[in-house]
Amino acid sequence: MVEITVKDFAIKIGCDIKRLLNYLKSAGLEHTNEDNLLTEKDKQILLNYLNYQQGINKITLTRKINSKLHMENKLIDIQIRKKKTFFKINTEKLEINKILQKKDNKKSLEESNNKLINNIHTFKIPKKNISREINIYESNSILYLAKKMAIKAAELIKVLLKMGVVITINQKLDKDTACLVVEELGHIPKIINTTDIEKNLLKTKVMDGKKIKRCPIITVMGHVDHGKTSLIDCIRKTKLVTKEVGGITQYIDVYHVNLDKGKNITIIDTPGHKAFINMRAIGVKFTDIVILVVSADDDIKPQTIEAIEHAKYSKLPVIVAINKIDKIDKNKIGTDIDRVRNELSKYGLIPEEWGGDTPFIPVSAKTGIGIDVLLESVILISELVDLNTVLDSPGKGVVIESRIDIGKGPVSKILVLNGTLNKGDIVVCGLNYGRVRAIINEVGKTVEKVGPSIPVEIIGLNGITESGENFNVVSDEKKARNIVNIRYIKYINKKQKNNINQNLFKKINTINIVLKVDVQGTLKAIRNSINELSTDKIIINIISASVGNINENDVKLAITSKAILIGFNVHVVSEAREIIKRENIKLFYYNIIYKLIDGIKEIIHKKLKPKKLEKILGIAEVRDIFKYNKKNGIIVGCIVKEGIVLRKKQIRILRNTFVVYKGELDSLRRFKEDVNEVSKGMEFGICIRNYNDVKIGDKIESFDKLI
Repeated sequence: MVEITVKDFAIKIGCDIKRLLNYLKSAGLEHTNEDNLLTEKDKQILLNYLNYQQGINKITLTRKINSKLHMENKLIDIQIRKKKTFFKINTEKLEINKILQKKDNKKSLEESNNKLINNIHTFKIPKKNISREINIYESNSILYLAKKMAIKAAELIKVLLKMGVVITINQKLDKDTACLVVEELGHIPKIINTTDIEKNLLKTKVMDGKKIKRCPIITVMGHVDHGKTSLIDCIRKTKLVTKEVGGITQYIDVYHVNLDKGKNITIIDTPGHKAFINMRAIGVKFTDIVILVVSADDDIKPQTIEAIEHAKYSKLPVIVAINKIDKIDKNKIGTDIDRVRNELSKYGLIPEEWGGDTPFIPVSAKTGIGIDVLLESVILISELVDLNTVLDSPGKGVVIESRIDIGKGPVSKILVLNGTLNKGDIVVCGLNYGRVRAIINEVGKTVEKVGPSIPVEIIGLNGITESGENFNVVSDEKKARNIVNIRYIKYINKKQKNNINQNLFKKINTINIVLKVDVQGTLKAIRNSINELSTDKIIINIISASVGNINENDVKLAITSKAILIGFNVHVVSEAREIIKRENIKLFYYNIIYKLIDGIKEIIHKKLKPKKLEKILGIAEVRDIFKYNKKNGIIVGCIVKEGIVLRKKQIRILRNTFVVYKGELDSLRRFKEDVNEVSKGMEFGICIRNYNDVKIGDKIESFDKLI
């Protein structure tokens, strides 16, 4: 008799030792240690017990016999199949009864076994309909609703069809329709607010750490070419203006400046061109103080008024910097400063000299006059603003700009507003999330962490984030993924609602555009500016708008959609360049936004330029009507007033500017001779067969169709 230890047997069958010992004990075997020996009989008892537990009560054997039969010089294969069923005797129950000697235990075991056997494969039909509470979200799939209501998806689709909703199994229902169909099927809908779920997921541990005072965030705003970037250059002692294309700022940027006496400030530079209204709105979204730059030698411009409105809406303190005083005659400086004060006072900015609370400081970004006074005002006002923050808490902030970097992937320039951002943190930002792989400061060095009011670049997000989007640090990646999924569903629903089918409007002219831009903030500004160019006569349809260089996929998309390619501060990769040359695709490069807008306006003008569908050859006037017969029709005598009248060309008869007849000129005669053309001032006769209501004084136009 072959014997084996419990441990070896457990390894052999791939079972845990403790679990096997429990099975042996339940089967009535006295094996309590892994070193105990198992005989063949013990194994059989264990097997019988396990089979009984699984409900196996019969064994079916199938036997197959193959043979060959010779018949009339042919060899035939024969296969005989036999099936036999053996009903198994419950030996396990007998073994347990032998071991359990107590009658009470034996009786209770039999009762429990009988109950177990009776309950196998039994189903009780519910006596009444079961009403369930179904969670309804912003978007609900057919499969989800069918599963929750315990019905087949096909049955749910049938109910929806009866309600007048045509839908497939892969489509989704909005919350209103989902509530109606759930109620129709006798269940209770419960609307789940995804915003509350998102807020709960974004909740982080509140740290009761020591509060510190962060440095103030200053946004410099004003009209284009009033000297905003030059002012920042003067404060930072840099030369950013020389690097700007076209002499204007086209990006939003942020800088950390170390001042004297240990004071620091963070400055945000915003573009002044009217196309960058979204960037200016982002600038005041998280700032503490606004510096409004106004040129002393210029009037108050629309972007200056817009900056004042942004500051008022956000209830931010404003410092007015009257720039370019070096360009004004010394005798007229006071007059120009008073003029600026008077004009701005109309918009609610009352100077301190007049009893208001707005400092007006004359400065010169070129010579540095008044810069110290301006910075002193900034520091003074920042002392009155609440700038307290908890350093030892999860980082929160805002995205300034984002781009695609070859080799690094998506790079986001951010500004931390509260807490600390550490390398390795899980960050959620809009529809993107990821683990922070690197934090790069202004100098280009990598750091391990960054505190409030410090601008840095981070690498690690799974996509390009929108400018002005808030970011949060969350505890784990699963939570980040759930937040992004909720936001993505909202984004898709909003996109579907706002996506008006332009084919419903019968507009003849459409310009398709594939747009590629270097950074996300500029992309948003350009896209909005292009959309504003659409009119009731033409549609500007942006097929695709993304950040990065023009690649092969962009060119293929332009070919299939018959679109023009527009690149702003980007270049074309080599593979795409070859396709552009081969397929002769229209490609336009720009590096200044107003030139891009002017270029698209020129394309629109060419598209809307009226095309001549026909050419007017001449105009004649009816002088007399001669006779009418069924064969030749009516004969009309005319004189050419303008141009020439040609035979075999189209004519139309005009009466009081209305067209009364249109056809082809078959017969043209002059003095009983057939001619091919008649010039101005000459009389002629024509025969009109299909129209006999010609009157003296009618005009006859001879024209030629061009297309």
